[in-house]
Amino acid sequence: MNSKPEDMNRMMRARFALARKFGSAKYTRFVILAYARSGSNFLLFSLRDHPAVIARGEVFRFYGKRKQIDKTFCRYPSFIEAAGLKIFHDHPTKSDEDGIWEILRSIPDLHVISLTRRNLLRTVVSNHIGRKTLQWTSRGGNSSLEERRVQVDPGEIEETIRTIRNWEQNAHNLLPGKPWLDMLYEDLVGEPQRELEKVREFLKLSSPVVATSLEKQNPEPLSELVLNYSDLHSRFAGTEWEWALSE
Repeated sequence: MNSKPEDMNRMMRARFALARKFGSAKYTRFVILAYARSGSNFLLFSLRDHPAVIARGEVFRFYGKRKQIDKTFCRYPSFIEAAGLKIFHDHPTKSDEDGIWEILRSIPDLHVISLTRRNLLRTVVSNHIGRKTLQWTSRGGNSSLEERRVQVDPGEIEETIRTIRNWEQNAHNLLPGKPWLDMLYEDLVGEPQRELEKVREFLKLSSPVVATSLEKQNPEPLSELVLNYSDLHSRFAGTEWEWALSE
């Protein structure tokens, strides 16, 4: 007789609970280092769908607790080949009483997947849209264009871009001497299986990582997404970011 799904889930939870005491610690530990709207959910969900990977989300967004590190990098059943979490550059610094970066630096052989985005102008606008709609992932059924259109402050956007660039330049100083894989959002969404194969090799997984079904949420040009696009264009035309206006 076939087991019911709830029975299978209960058995799996019991197996993981037992493994936390007697299981294996021989797996690749990793962090996804990113910032909002850089494709981190696409990568995270792709890893979550892998049967031999434990991939947790932004556990430091509202708290910086050592127990979250211990919960992530604990013992697991022997079939687990990699375990890790996503961390944003700015999350731990909001309340870093537990010294999250110091703890991460102390983890031997911690593998870092650093995810960035070439078009930072779209990154920041997309973040504004996310804060408006509260929709951060999509498998279809996006909010309408009218619901997603936003009014922006071009000066604020320029300052946010400078902040993100500082994060990118300082990334290696946060976790120095660790195995490191740089990834670009545009490459990940453009050639997902090619880029996910790099992740598979980096994390030493025995089977492929398959791309998630998450969809791009804001494919329209900025001229359609930004209500005061003329202000945005005036601010960035003739600058190093002019190309990003029409990409």
